Amino acid sequence: MIGPQYPASLCMHSPPVLSDPQGSSSPITAQTLTTRRARPFSRTAVSLIVLLCAILLAPVLLRRVPRAGFESLIRNHTAVRPLTTTTPVHTMPSKMSLEDKQWNSLADRMNLFHNHFRYEFDRVYKLCDGGFHKEGMKLADFLREAQELHHHLHMHHTIEETYIFPVLAKKMPQFKDGARESGQHLQAHKAIHDGLDKYEAFLKASLANPNNYSAATLRGIMDGFKDVLFRHLDEEVRDLGAESMKAAGWTLAELKRIPM
Repeated sequence: MIGPQYPASLCMHSPPVLSDPQGSSSPITAQTLTTRRARPFSRTAVSLIVLLCAILLAPVLLRRVPRAGFESLIRNHTAVRPLTTTTPVHTMPSKMSLEDKQWNSLADRMNLFHNHFRYEFDRVYKLCDGGFHKEGMKLADFLREAQELHHHLHMHHTIEETYIFPVLAKKMPQFKDGARESGQHLQAHKAIHDGLDKYEAFLKASLANPNNYSAATLRGIMDGFKDVLFRHLDEEVRDLGAESMKAAGWTLAELKRIPM
């Protein structure tokens, strides 16, 4: 019985023969074409096999690598990282225990307020020479926004002196209660408010009569209390930091009861 007849090009032992336009046959050219067509499949197959082997063998190989080797690699990588100099002095290492975070909680909370005061001061100083127009504000709008710095600092310091400083002063003389001039931070409050009073008076006068407004005058007033304000914002947070509170003799239970 004669089976089906297949084209010669599909027979393994009879590679196809190509003819050129003149009618001549070229078996070599046909074989070359067959090989070239097979190469992409061969490379793809090899790549898949290698990838599959890597997936299957990776867990076995990793288990054979000593754990100490990984730890050494991590230590060496960490050692060459550049150190940053922008970390505030009151903060603690980024990986803190729950207890360390509790010790540093007063400083962290206070710094949230202080960062907002820095932002308000810098914003007023930057926009006062007409920059407020670019934000869609009229002079009166800007002056009212500028008054918020005085209002917020006055309220913040009143709360501190009434509820917080008297408690801290029991173990930390820089927070001594009583007259404003008593402790280091109370002296700073007085110096700040001497400047803030001039600041608020100028803003009120400018609201009453816009012709009185001068960006140079406003900046001059702000320059007069900027240094003492920003220094106080830094020092107060530092004194509330974990190491400072521990050195003053506070316990963690006492710290949690401080009303902040």
